[in-house]
Amino acid sequence: MPTRASTDTAPPTNNGTPPSGKTVPELPTITPAPRLRRPRKLIALAVALIALGGALSAYIWTANSDAVSVVAISRSVQRGQTITDADLSTATITPDPALHTVPSSQRSTILGKRASTDLAAGSILTPTATTTDLIPPAGRSLVGVAVSFPSNRGGFFIMVGSAGGGQAFDSWRWFRSR
Repeated sequence: MPTRASTDTAPPTNNGTPPSGKTVPELPTITPAPRLRRPRKLIALAVALIALGGALSAYIWTANSDAVSVVAISRSVQRGQTITDADLSTATITPDPALHTVPSSQRSTILGKRASTDLAAGSILTPTATTTDLIPPAGRSLVGVAVSFPSNRGGFFIMVGSAGGGQAFDSWRWFRSR
């Protein structure tokens, strides 16, 4: 922005001469505002360092994670039912030394086996939850028996899958003896 040079005398009048002996004060010089320009290379470097930090954090987190992929049950399977591929899914969990699981790499070995217990949907499959044997074994059969008890007896429970061996189990006597 151009500035007007200051003079010791008044500006010229119409004929080019200053009025009688008057002086004009000196005008302050105006400096233009500095242009704030951020170097594009530094902006690109900052963005690259942020992205690198995020990627490095993700790598460190996954490298230190103990999570493993295991076989899970996607829909309920009854005891004795053959396990199909639709019954299985995979889940990622943090392993526990007390929990024995089937790795997802062994999923194909589970297919075609029978459930040795009732398997609930959403549960993790354990190695003992499957069997190749028929349930019930050859030469045995499962028989459903309707049982009714007098209301004054109370405390007699038969659990699903109980093997009585021909004898009844009186849980009331069992609890009283403890």
